[in-house]
Amino acid sequence: MGWLQPKHRLSAGALGHSKQHGAGTSGGGYGALKLAFTRPHLFAAVAAKQPMLEPGLRDADVGPRNRLHHSAGGPPQLIGPARDPALWESNNPASRARRNGQQIRDSALAIYLDAGDRDFLNAHDGAEFLHRELWTLDLSHEYHLVEWLQSGMQGKPPSGASSAGSTRSARL
Repeated sequence: MGWLQPKHRLSAGALGHSKQHGAGTSGGGYGALKLAFTRPHLFAAVAAKQPMLEPGLRDADVGPRNRLHHSAGGPPQLIGPARDPALWESNNPASRARRNGQQIRDSALAIYLDAGDRDFLNAHDGAEFLHRELWTLDLSHEYHLVEWLQSGMQGKPPSGASSAGSTRSARL
């Protein structure tokens, strides 16, 4: 993390503790989770809003519905038809949580996830999948699935429904 601090003006000391906080939206949420689940001893907390995760532990588990974001581009070894399945699987935050579950538990890493259920790229499928994996692993986390929310913007609820949206939450 030392090499990131000067470049991105990160300062754990200014926050009153020696651990970092990681957060991100979409691909940034994926990256924040990946880093925190790989080195949980370096992080106090990680938050992922609408993280671009694919629901599965193996490449073969991910169907076309959850590959729509591949057309936006990205590292070809991780996204797209020529991706390396073994590399994708090893970089998958759910796989990293499985591999490092005890370290994550021991570090007391605070984990927050949320997603809108109307995202046109179906990012909520991956967030829900990760929530269920963390639950199965008995890793403490907070998860919110926000109804009528799409890609970080408020969607239009059906006639008669609350425009504020509602949240289905789980905390372990």
